[in-house]
Amino acid sequence: MTPRTLTVRVGASLLLDGDAVRVVEFDGRSVVVHVLADGSYRSVALAEFAVRARALGEAESDDGDPALVLAGLSAPSASRWRPARGMSGRC
Repeated sequence: MTPRTLTVRVGASLLLDGDAVRVVEFDGRSVVVHVLADGSYRSVALAEFAVRARALGEAESDDGDPALVLAGLSAPSASRWRPARGMSGRC
């Protein structure tokens, strides 16, 4: 993982809106996370997740959103993935 690349897979620990979370489900369209601070679960659309998620320990910056490495997708799911409007779809 680099500051501009975020690996999304089940079990990954990340920051979402500043909260430490663990990815518990990833289907290629949405990501379900377990919020470690309060034990709640949240479902976030992949495009929204790409904007709001950060690697743990990543310094805050305003130089853009991280790219996604869609490591958690099976080949059939990856072939159905289409980038949201305004996203390049390149990793």
